[in-house]
Amino acid sequence: MNAKLRLIVGALALAGVASLVGCGTEAGVAQVKGKVAFEDGSPLPERTMLVLSSTTGGVDDAYGVVDSNGEFELQRAAGGSGAHFGRYAVSVRAPEGSGHEFYEKFEKAYIDGSLLSVEVNEGTESLDLVLKSRAKGKKSRRS
Repeated sequence: MNAKLRLIVGALALAGVASLVGCGTEAGVAQVKGKVAFEDGSPLPERTMLVLSSTTGGVDDAYGVVDSNGEFELQRAAGGSGAHFGRYAVSVRAPEGSGHEFYEKFEKAYIDGSLLSVEVNEGTESLDLVLKSRAKGKKSRRS
């Protein structure tokens, strides 16, 4: 084989291996970052947890922990970064040590996951979530 042919064969072999490996990504998993805030633009408290419960079936749940800027990165509950492709109900969990005042900031439906849902697919890289604040003076319906 001449040098030019060996170079072409080597390049094709390397390209084939790279496509099988996925350049560090797992098949059926999207690496997703995002931001969550109230409708007035203020971020949720740091260490708030977003729990994504699969409504698709057959895929792991995922979660993200909110930083001081309201940003998060999804992790799979079974281990590993990202989230499997599928639909998820999103619920909000208070930072450790927070009391009931945390839950009085928004509707109960954000807590039980019945109000907010997302879909993760091959093209999903970011999620921007907006939560409506509870009207002032309105009591929490959380038990």
